[in-house]
Amino acid sequence: METYAKRVLLALGLGILFALIDITFVGRQDASVWNIHEPFFWYVFLSRAPIGFFVGLVGVVTKHPILKFVHMRYLRGIGVGTLLSLGLAVSVFYESTSTWDTFWLVVLSGAFYGLAVDAITTWVFGDGKKLLVYES
Repeated sequence: METYAKRVLLALGLGILFALIDITFVGRQDASVWNIHEPFFWYVFLSRAPIGFFVGLVGVVTKHPILKFVHMRYLRGIGVGTLLSLGLAVSVFYESTSTWDTFWLVVLSGAFYGLAVDAITTWVFGDGKKLLVYES
């Protein structure tokens, strides 16, 4: 299996792990979150697990595609985690008791998950265009 595919699979696995960790934290407030027959479980799971997948995919990007500057390697994980957390973060306002603190907690936890996934997968497999080289 190619290094890039291994990176994406590891990142996806870490995304699933972090999704379950996030559900565990939410489950401390409301135990019904663990009911897989309810939509809230899947909403949280399917908003967190893709963070890992997309961080794995963008592992080949080490230079900003538009501005052409070399960016810090873990910034892509923070960016992907933040971007993919916005949908879940905005949804907290459907509850009348939610505050901006909850919104920012969801966004910051997504940024942390993205950073952690990027750091681990980069440490294990590296990053950049060398991931795209086919090894026969």
